[in-house]
Amino acid sequence: MHIEASDSGLALSQGSFDHADSRCLAQIEYWDASGQIQFTETHADSGWQVEFTGSVNKGSWLATHPQLGLAMSATITQTAIGKLLTVPYEQLKESAFARFKSIRLLPGLGETCEGDGSTLVLPYEEGALCDCQDKTPDEHVLPLFYPLPCYGNMALFGITFGDGDALAAIVDGGRFDCSLAIRTCWGSNKSYGIDPVFSIRDYADDEPLAENISIYYKVLNGQSANVAGIAAFYRQFNRQVRQLTTLAEKIQTNEALSYSAKATSLRCRLGVKPMPVTILEQTPENQPPVNVFMNFDDVSSLVDECARQEIGPTEFNLVGWNFGGHDGAFPQLFPVEPALGGQAALTRLIEQSHAHGYPLSLHDNYFDAYSLAENFDPQTINCNHDGSQTLGGQYGGGQAYQVCPKCAYEKYARTLLPKVAALGIKGAYYTDVLSVAQLCKCYDSNHPLSRRGNAKWWKKILAEIHTHFGVSYSEGARDWALPELDRAYLVSLTTETAFSFIDKKVPLFQMVYHGYLIYNSFRGGVNALPGEEIYLRNIAYGGMPILYYHHIFNPAWSAEDGWDRDLTFEGPEKLRDDVALIKQVTDDVQRYAWLQTCFIEDFIEHSQTLSETVYSNGASIYVNYADHECVTPDGQTVPAKNFLVIPNTSDMDNMPGQNKTLTATT
Repeated sequence: MHIEASDSGLALSQGSFDHADSRCLAQIEYWDASGQIQFTETHADSGWQVEFTGSVNKGSWLATHPQLGLAMSATITQTAIGKLLTVPYEQLKESAFARFKSIRLLPGLGETCEGDGSTLVLPYEEGALCDCQDKTPDEHVLPLFYPLPCYGNMALFGITFGDGDALAAIVDGGRFDCSLAIRTCWGSNKSYGIDPVFSIRDYADDEPLAENISIYYKVLNGQSANVAGIAAFYRQFNRQVRQLTTLAEKIQTNEALSYSAKATSLRCRLGVKPMPVTILEQTPENQPPVNVFMNFDDVSSLVDECARQEIGPTEFNLVGWNFGGHDGAFPQLFPVEPALGGQAALTRLIEQSHAHGYPLSLHDNYFDAYSLAENFDPQTINCNHDGSQTLGGQYGGGQAYQVCPKCAYEKYARTLLPKVAALGIKGAYYTDVLSVAQLCKCYDSNHPLSRRGNAKWWKKILAEIHTHFGVSYSEGARDWALPELDRAYLVSLTTETAFSFIDKKVPLFQMVYHGYLIYNSFRGGVNALPGEEIYLRNIAYGGMPILYYHHIFNPAWSAEDGWDRDLTFEGPEKLRDDVALIKQVTDDVQRYAWLQTCFIEDFIEHSQTLSETVYSNGASIYVNYADHECVTPDGQTVPAKNFLVIPNTSDMDNMPGQNKTLTATT
């Protein structure tokens, strides 16, 4: 491998920094004088002059290309958590015709070869592994936070080497403009590797990236040289560098969040205009009527039945309560949709739910806007590089326009959220899309934004929600949204992968963020029930289930996208049966919800059908996916298609009930 773990730490070259001028610091894409994209590597054969000064623990590069007029510098320093490579943005110099497009840093660092027992560790959805063998020669791009489809939830990657060491890397500065380039079986030496690639500009006339690029690297040895060790390195970064607040710390002064950490999310889609939509630009005169799946009185019946059957902690969330129903007229929310019973019926429902002890909250959207809305303002719409408006999808309200994040906060969220709070709702308030969407630039001269700026304003919306309701809840689990985001609808789509080079998915994200975030692991696990594989996998990954009445409302969405299970409201008899199923889920949740404030320190697969999730308080959850009993390494039996919670005996006071071992309901 092309790194060294020595007494002095990580050597970021073949041997040491003393020979750094012989290795390529960066591969650079640039625009030439004619506007064509060209490629160069920072070594002497390509016309670059590279100087290195310093040592393994502290050094700097200066790379200049007199003919192109390009220059860049980089420094390496030792920090408390690892080596830090920094490229100051002010030192990206352009003194002639060439303009930086992208920079691929330290290409080939940690590079390994076919069949040497190494594995690439990737931040694809919940986490993924690529074994360095039997792959086709190829190069893949894994976008982190842009462009779509961006599968990355965090800016972390690593390699576990066949010789027993591992390399972990965290992108800090420049993370919003970073993608990972993955090589498999590449070139004559059949190499494998992961390189961070930073977009300096998207277009030749763009302003360049205005933040330092920085990456933390660490070599892991011994028992930490694995996926769990890579996750622990990121947890250390989150605590010491980002200084994230843990869930345990947040709930000390937040009753709503404390409840949410124990609660199943039960969502009810109340009404939607016909899908697929046929009228893209709607007016009060031509808008289609809302198709009502459940009105407020129907939800009242559901709440009463849940109380009658004594289901455990549950948060109700109403989708489509607003004017026009779900995705019907955002950013307009009021009047409360009359077809559902109007505001008076909603107020009665809120009071009734809270009287039963169940928080009831609502669904909102500050991403999409529809021209139907009374408060629609074309000047707030995100602007593309060519001057056109950024379009969203086509939903109940017609053609959606993407709102500039700065405008979404300043014009809409700050104004509307206090009005919604006045309804008396509490608990996990859901704003659609934000934490799952790509980060966009806005080119409107009145409110221009970088991708970092996009994240900043969406985080402000999430923070505003947290302030008003106690729990901010959104669609995805992009880690830039923390600490403002409290709860996530999904980490991943399904347990499957869309890429042939990925051999296996693993709970890398969960090992980093359990204890910081409440989450459901899979969209495909919505409405999953005890005994199902994806339901059990969510428990193994520390996830909290989501149940959803009228989950499927668009016929274009399929099981491959995680849309294959539903609950439907069809009267009293079915309601009783549905709630009995819901109770099985909430009963299961109470057997492990007390672990939500702990970190996941390891995930061990003892066999193809038995996994163990190891928590920071010494507890473990064993999950058996087989249709027969399994026995744990210490001799305890896990029932078929079920799970077993084994707490640390010193932590017994924090778990429900008095039993040392708890299994799922059947």
